[in-house]
Amino acid sequence: MPFIYRYFLMDLQPSDAEALKKSGSATPFLVTKGTQAVGEVSGNHVKLKTSETIYDFHNTAYFKIDGELNIVKFNLEATLP
Repeated sequence: MPFIYRYFLMDLQPSDAEALKKSGSATPFLVTKGTQAVGEVSGNHVKLKTSETIYDFHNTAYFKIDGELNIVKFNLEATLP
């Protein structure tokens, strides 16, 4: 059975255990077979690229800094496997 990878946006966590715990109640923005779908993160821009199966993708995400809402902009490049 192939692995399925879930990609999340969250604050930097103090440990891997805390990140895993927090991801249990979070919704991934991308679910795919691709192991390296996130190519680059710069500010509020995330570049994604995969040629693997995409099971789910949400292109709406946001984060707050000092109470100000910031929209995440995804750039997804996907090709058929």
